[in-house]
Amino acid sequence: MDFFTLLKKELRRWCEVAELAEKSEELKKALVQMTVRTIIGLALMSLALFLSVGHLDVPRGWLTLGLYLGFAITEILIFYKWNPDLIIARMQRRIGPYKWDKVFMVLLGVFLYGMFVVYGLDIRFQWWSLNKYYIIVGLVLFLVGGILLTWSMVVNRYFENIVRIQTDRAHKVISAGPYSVIRHPGYLGAGVQMIAFPFIIGSGIGLFIVIAIIIMMVVRTSLEDKTLQNELDGYAEYAKRVKYKLIPYIW
Repeated sequence: MDFFTLLKKELRRWCEVAELAEKSEELKKALVQMTVRTIIGLALMSLALFLSVGHLDVPRGWLTLGLYLGFAITEILIFYKWNPDLIIARMQRRIGPYKWDKVFMVLLGVFLYGMFVVYGLDIRFQWWSLNKYYIIVGLVLFLVGGILLTWSMVVNRYFENIVRIQTDRAHKVISAGPYSVIRHPGYLGAGVQMIAFPFIIGSGIGLFIVIAIIIMMVVRTSLEDKTLQNELDGYAEYAKRVKYKLIPYIW
């Protein structure tokens, strides 16, 4: 091996080391950001709930918030192990190119935190209480939805917060895991998990807010699927193989 070949090899090795070090720093920063966002989200949900109820003696409310926190921590650990690039990508501030998606993100935030206000008011005034046996239903839905959502995000490294064609990340079609059955399993998992919250916390009125959020998610699924078919190479062919967007044998 001559001197120039050896030099080239060493330079390549040092570049790889530098790239790994840079990525490691990015990941550390993204982990801190994701943790902070989780804590802020939990704090806002807690304020919305307990201020609406008027006191802190809400066992099912604490259970709901505890499940949210436990699930968030579990997700972070799983992504760190099996899909660290997703943590970095989801923590980067990007503005989506589609106005309809910007509207959805704003409405989703309003409805998510507003949902906990409705839960609190329902508990306070006892408009439509669901007895403790509904907790079991809620826990099953929460577990099933959480597994499907997390699985979808582990398999799909392009599972970002916003809808966009990720040309900067060599965006390609994902057809493994749950994506071999339906085209948008993450939305299905999130929807199932969302339905669980009113059952766990005991708010029948809260189901109407969840239904509104799910309707928005269905609309976004349709618009996102149309965008991918028009703009992402290979997605139209994938859509012909995997016929259902959200629910097998239905839609």
